[in-house]
This record gives sequence, C-alpha cells and structure tokens, in this order.
Amino acid sequence: MTPFVSKFPRESFLCYRDVDIGITHNGKNSYSEGKVFGEKYFKGNLDRLVKVKTMVDPQNFFRNEQSIPPFPAVGSSEESRYGDKILASYMREHFSLQLD
Repeated sequence: MTPFVSKFPRESFLCYRDVDIGITHNGKNSYSEGKVFGEKYFKGNLDRLVKVKTMVDPQNFFRNEQSIPPFPAVGSSEESRYGDKILASYMREHFSLQLD
C-alpha cells in the first residue's frame, strides 16, 4: 500500500469534507469562522469565492459545515458584532465596493 491515494498528495475527492482543517459551529456559516478553514482550503481564491457567494446566495441557503460563507448582511448580528467600519473597509480594500 502506498502512502497516498494518488501520486499528487494535494489531490482529494470531490466534495470531500476535510473536517481536520475546520468547520463552522454556529448553524449558518459565519464569515469569521469560514475564513479560518477557507484560507487553508481555497488558498488565494477565498475572497473571490466569498464575493461570488454573497452575490449568488446572500441568505446562505446552500450550505454545509465547510461552505463558502457570504459576507454578513448589513444589520445582521455578525455584522454588528464586527462592526460596519471593519466590513466596509474590507469590502473597499478587496473588492472596490462602497458600503458607507
């Protein structure tokens, strides 16, 4: 038996949930929790994927414990927990979006 399933150890099964890298615990995926495992799993693509997820599924209907989380909606509990200014600053810096 070989040490890896494939000769390229970074490969994995499609839709395989690697819970060793992290999961969300608050029911609906929160951006702050999702960022922890998302940066490990999606590398430099996380910000782009979060932007698309926010536009396509802002209510996060399609989710699992390792889903790409959308940005928190304005007025949501997570948004108020982390503050308008932090979110607006992040969106401005990464996506050229104005939320102020």
